[in-house]
Amino acid sequence: ALCYGDTDNVVLLDWSKYSTNIDYASVFKNAEGVGSLFAQSLQLLKDNDFNTSTIYIIGHSLGAHISGLAGKCTNFTIPRITGKWSNLKTCKCFYNTCI
Repeated sequence: ALCYGDTDNVVLLDWSKYSTNIDYASVFKNAEGVGSLFAQSLQLLKDNDFNTSTIYIIGHSLGAHISGLAGKCTNFTIPRITGKWSNLKTCKCFYNTCI
């Protein structure tokens, strides 16, 4: 969802289709694909003259990893990605090394 505002825009990523499996390992496996799809969406915004210098991605748990993967998969710099902010923590399950 994209909401245009006067000075701020909000993009929400609903990945519930890929995150509702009760088997966490299955959900984990979906994170990389979701991050890649999110990156493609961000690229589409950039290609349509969206000001990417103001993008700030926030993710929680596996969403934090998806945020990082999206940043990794774009061909432009995401100025700010937060995956650990006060009560927002990255999920450490299955992640032993940097992807």
